Amino acid sequence: MLIPNFLKSKLKRSTTFLKLYFKLIRKSNAKPPKKLSLEITEKCNLRCIMCNRNLGADHKERVMSFFDFKKILTIIPSVKHIDIMGFGEPFLNPDLFKMLEYGASNGVSFSITTNAQLLNEPIIKKLTNNIKSLWFSIDSLNSKKYESIRVGGNLGRLLRNIRLVHKLRPDIELVIQTILLKSNANELKKFVDLADELNAELRFIHPLTSDPKIDLMHMHNNQGLYKYVNEAVEYANSKGVRLSSRPENPTMSIKHNICFEPWKEPYIMINGDILACCFMHRAMNSRVLYSELYRKQKINVPLANYYMGNIFKQGFSDIWNGKAYKLLRKSVLATEFEGSVSFESLHDLRKQFGNKNRFNYCSICLWRLCCAC
Repeated sequence: MLIPNFLKSKLKRSTTFLKLYFKLIRKSNAKPPKKLSLEITEKCNLRCIMCNRNLGADHKERVMSFFDFKKILTIIPSVKHIDIMGFGEPFLNPDLFKMLEYGASNGVSFSITTNAQLLNEPIIKKLTNNIKSLWFSIDSLNSKKYESIRVGGNLGRLLRNIRLVHKLRPDIELVIQTILLKSNANELKKFVDLADELNAELRFIHPLTSDPKIDLMHMHNNQGLYKYVNEAVEYANSKGVRLSSRPENPTMSIKHNICFEPWKEPYIMINGDILACCFMHRAMNSRVLYSELYRKQKINVPLANYYMGNIFKQGFSDIWNGKAYKLLRKSVLATEFEGSVSFESLHDLRKQFGNKNRFNYCSICLWRLCCAC
């Protein structure tokens, strides 16, 4: 459905218009996607303590070839933006710059999630003009803390490289992602100052893990610490810093997260497997169960149910508007509501969770309920 130009600005500002638009676009099959999330390597130079590769996740240290990358863009010519993300460090793929240049020649822009440890002046100067944003994870501005979380990383090197990007490529948007931990609660205002210095967007992340020890590190196990988040949000507003953060309590809200993923952005793993959304990519094998631990309650998420097909083995249009995707879209619509949810109610929902319906996890998706990411 085409949206008249005079309505576009209203759609951005008005919840009513956004709701109307949201209902209208989802009555038909999805149009060919203009965006996709793409994993281009499983190799990583860090061993972050919360990473699932430390929990026995299956990975083979694979690297996507330039040939496969070109093939994906040939198969989905509608794509105009790619989010490069996943379990690996993108700058470890030797074909990354060939991919960026090929994308530029085809009108494709990129966002890249990186640990920034491999950046330097020559690499930064080599970055193509079609890079829209770089995303960095910084969980502490204390070197000892940071390096105990991002094992193998160096905070000084990270900050130096980010500042160098800001200096040499001010056209690239910088995004700082900070996992909310008990140990960094009193640092959150410092992250606002860093974002202000770099003219960066700041995002506070509610993480997930399967490891009880790691889960205990997270702020969501101590709601009393959320006052630091609220203070940081107020501080960011006073300084004009863009800060994205989830509300304190579970909620499904049009303000925070309507699930457009099944309509707009498939997640393509390194082997061509397509998952329904990037939130499902929490194990390195799309055919397994993922143990999701939230506030000491664990459930098994059936990743295999959210495996939609393989782009190298099937016609993409047959996948994108096939039976599985249509059922997924119906499942998302059927489980959509507006309002808050108590932690007790959420726990009850998760206790009742089962795999009777293929996409039943959508009813308790922690991203949609503002409990994660």
